[in-house]
Amino acid sequence: MTSKHQFVGQKVKLSDICSIVSGATPKTTVKDYWGGDIKWITPSELNDDSHVIYNTAKHLTEAGFASARLRMFPEGTVLLTTRAPIGKVAIAGEPMCCNQGFKNLVCSDAVNNEYLYRYLKNRSSELQALGRGATFKELSKKEVAAYEINLPPLKRQLEAVEKLALVDKQVVIAKTQLDKLDSLVKSRFVEMFGDPCDANENRPKVTVSSVCELRIGPFGSSLHKDDYISGGHPLINPSHIIGNSIIPDMA
Repeated sequence: MTSKHQFVGQKVKLSDICSIVSGATPKTTVKDYWGGDIKWITPSELNDDSHVIYNTAKHLTEAGFASARLRMFPEGTVLLTTRAPIGKVAIAGEPMCCNQGFKNLVCSDAVNNEYLYRYLKNRSSELQALGRGATFKELSKKEVAAYEINLPPLKRQLEAVEKLALVDKQVVIAKTQLDKLDSLVKSRFVEMFGDPCDANENRPKVTVSSVCELRIGPFGSSLHKDDYISGGHPLINPSHIIGNSIIPDMA
């Protein structure tokens, strides 16, 4: 493995600081290859909220593992999807193997895996732009190996990870508060107006036309940009409504 002092404080290729592990898929028609104890992950199991992956949707037998000539990668490996889609990132919480949609990174002592995870997660758009292919885009092992990252000293890597972890906690708190507020608004709405989906709702119901005057524009009429003038009566169409507001300079 690379010495942690060799590349400190410079831009380095991933191949300089990581071992890159690809994957494969055993034949799905052979039942003896599936349902064992070996964790086998696919890109579809990662999403924007993925961080540490402890289990996988499918497991292989020893026969399935050997048939595809797979390699296990250790706990702490940075998972990087390189096809369908490119740029999803997580960390393996247990030893596992993968299909061909990954180029996973086993970190040397030069780079902290949490730092690398966060670095690549922040570069997902850049990684996607590097993809090549006519049918679907993919990053090759060679392209992943040549990808360069900024590598500060290990102490600074750990400091960055610690600060970003604190930010993550605040984001979780804020999302929880928003979810609770959303639930409160919905419950208050039901208290005030009833539940329109409740078949047993006893509150009286009326038609909109019985309490409102409906007005619509002439059927089949259409206006173009040149038809608008600076004075006269305000006129809107659905494109002028953004959220709960009408764009003033378009009304």
